[in-house]
Amino acid sequence: MQSSQPSTSNSLSQRAIIAACAAFAGFVAGYSVIQVGLSTATLDLNAQTQISAVPHEGTLWSDITQ
Repeated sequence: MQSSQPSTSNSLSQRAIIAACAAFAGFVAGYSVIQVGLSTATLDLNAQTQISAVPHEGTLWSDITQ
């Protein structure tokens, strides 16, 4: 009678393929989470940004020279 154990090389190759697929799925999920987090942070930053500009120094003296 033969035992019903799978061959070692077949089992190792299947485990390697499963590990590669799991690593790829983890990478895709992590990348997606980071992108969503960054886009949300950018939207919040844009909502809180105030435009403040310092005028040219020539315009600061214009009221004194007139």
